[in-house]
Amino acid sequence: MAHLVHWSKQARFFSRFGNRDNARVRVRTVFGHSHIQRVLKSLAAAVTVFMVLAAAPKGSLAQANAGPPPSGYKDPSAEWTYYGLSKWHIDKRNLEGSIPSPQQRDANPIEFGYFLMDVSDLAEFAIKRKNYAESIPYFKTLIKAVPGKAVSYRKTCISYLALGDWQNALTYCKYALSKEGTFVEDFARYAQILLQMKPNFTLEDAADLDTVVEHLRAQMPNETLADEIKCDVGLKLQDNNRMKECTDGLAAKAPDNTKTLTYEWAYALQRGDSPAAQRVIDKAKRLAIPPAVIRNLEQGMVKFKRTDRMNWLHNRWLGLGVLALGLLGIFAVNYAKRRRLAATAG
Repeated sequence: MAHLVHWSKQARFFSRFGNRDNARVRVRTVFGHSHIQRVLKSLAAAVTVFMVLAAAPKGSLAQANAGPPPSGYKDPSAEWTYYGLSKWHIDKRNLEGSIPSPQQRDANPIEFGYFLMDVSDLAEFAIKRKNYAESIPYFKTLIKAVPGKAVSYRKTCISYLALGDWQNALTYCKYALSKEGTFVEDFARYAQILLQMKPNFTLEDAADLDTVVEHLRAQMPNETLADEIKCDVGLKLQDNNRMKECTDGLAAKAPDNTKTLTYEWAYALQRGDSPAAQRVIDKAKRLAIPPAVIRNLEQGMVKFKRTDRMNWLHNRWLGLGVLALGLLGIFAVNYAKRRRLAATAG
């Protein structure tokens, strides 16, 4: 599959620099490959191939080994009509009107695959310029063209997050959860918006995340995300029953993991058991736990000992600060792991 990704990169390169003939030759090489040709019998198969190519690592343009852009190149983002790989051109003033009809799609699924790649490229042009507002209509066009796939809902959600619009981000992240091609990171992102960005977390939100937890446990029993989300809800609601269940689950799956220890520490303080919290810190010191995390836990212990327990529980430091202090240092590692899992699944 690596050489197919290579050809798709070259196709995108030529398309972006106005050389449609070379671009189409390279995409036809991808679609004409014997392995792809065996499955490319329908519109659904063409969409599947597009999703594989769209999920492939993009790399730099230089990695496509396609040479420099031709003289007279114009930025495609500056034109009202985009001429990419497909014979169905894209009118940026009427994106949804540019979508081929069902009859056109069914009659020529390869051209429809070209069209999806063109719209995806325009969205990625906008993302690279950090123009997230511009990218959203393109992703929504892909949603309308291929409503059953999670990828465009996911990217719409991420663009709204980049704009600080958690309400719309929440909507599209939730849509992604029920579509084909959902990744574990989609559930993590949805939970993060509810728990950390939505200003008024409700019991209905907690019930919603309980449903997510049960789904994750059924579909991904070896993943720790279900227990992590349950712990986050337990901290948010100061619910010791949730905390006991989730920390038991984490201890069974990953007893020496930094997140497991942090949640165990938080649960100990939430129930007022400072000796148990200190034992967690002592264990962390014997393991390869980042020193910054240990310092945060020790600072939390000092704060707990200086504060009346009821004031502690109601000052929001434990419920929110434990995530900011104890978990942010390892969030990047866990997120990168899930991104690798997502790339593998794609």
